[in-house]
Amino acid sequence: MKVFRLVSMFVIWLGLATALSISGVSAAPPTLDPPIVDIHPFEGQPGLPDLDARTATVAPTSAQTSRVSALGAKVTWNQFGTVQSLIKYGGYLATGLNSDAAVAARDFVRTNRVLFSLSDQAVTDLELVNNSKMAGYDGHAVLFRQKFGGLPAAQDGMITVGVVSGKVAYVSSSSAGDESLAGSATISAQQAWLAAAANIGRSVSLGDLTAPRTDNSWTVFRAAGFAQIQRARLVALPFPGGAARPAYEVIVLDVQAGKAEAYTFFVDAQTNQVLFRQNRVYNLSAEATPTTGFFAGSAPPAGCDTPIPFLVPTGTQTIDVVASADNPVDDIDLRLLDPTLVLKGDSDTATSPEAIHYAPSGGVSPTGVNWYVQVCESANPVVPATGPIPYHGSYTT
Repeated sequence: MKVFRLVSMFVIWLGLATALSISGVSAAPPTLDPPIVDIHPFEGQPGLPDLDARTATVAPTSAQTSRVSALGAKVTWNQFGTVQSLIKYGGYLATGLNSDAAVAARDFVRTNRVLFSLSDQAVTDLELVNNSKMAGYDGHAVLFRQKFGGLPAAQDGMITVGVVSGKVAYVSSSSAGDESLAGSATISAQQAWLAAAANIGRSVSLGDLTAPRTDNSWTVFRAAGFAQIQRARLVALPFPGGAARPAYEVIVLDVQAGKAEAYTFFVDAQTNQVLFRQNRVYNLSAEATPTTGFFAGSAPPAGCDTPIPFLVPTGTQTIDVVASADNPVDDIDLRLLDPTLVLKGDSDTATSPEAIHYAPSGGVSPTGVNWYVQVCESANPVVPATGPIPYHGSYTT
């Protein structure tokens, strides 16, 4: 059975639709990033830039790096000093685990909890958000979420484990470690929404809001001058190197008369301070045109072809790469590498074509320089190649 490269499996919120409640009903399974699109704010209505008050970073410890070495794995670290991406090329991170994918995933996190800066009890307390089976294969993407002081983590505090028949193939994480929760909420959901609206220049008073009601975990209401229902919910926002803050996740949404405003905020539930803001209005920009190019080469059996450079223009938001082996029997592994040849995306499914969609929050970085695409024979080929593997592909930025 093939190793699944379960890259970028976090649940993503997009567009102007009502926000997804992970803890509410009908939570969608972890999905790949959104379709190819060059995204920019609407012409004539640029809106405000994204903001994140959490600027601290934590370095990984020697115990963590030693554990990665013991696993024989490749790792990237996140701002919390915990694993962001963990993979072992040509093998699995762990084998012989429970046949129940969710149990196996939790057992792996427990055994390697130093990588996530979690105590044994914190691993026990992880909320199982989703156990999503990959169509056509015995592969599962198991998604856990941390809680702080009983509040669900938001924006970060997630762990995804790719499990195939009791074997762990890949891990991605924004685990914040064993943080405490800094007190409890002292303002209401509506007060937090008012602070968010004021942050984008919309002056609204408490008297302009209808009586609130509860919709799953959300407090929902209408606001004078806004066409859509507004909402907020109490969560925990982790801080690197500090305590998680009780915060309201707030959606400010107004679409009318051909104009749109849509923001996700996290507002401190004690101070009413805006801690995080993300502009959710996206559309095709009139002046922006996607850049597409083509590449071809030949990968050696059980090896990799030389990385192929391609220019990523300044301001790029997404990179999409697709490649196919010329002979459909050949089994390839497609990789996206940044200018320093660090892996940023990987696709190794059962058959060609292989595809990668790379769309990091805040856009691709760095830009104006060459990135690389690399094609290898799969580490677990359906049929091992007996000679060179010709391939063709394309990229879109």
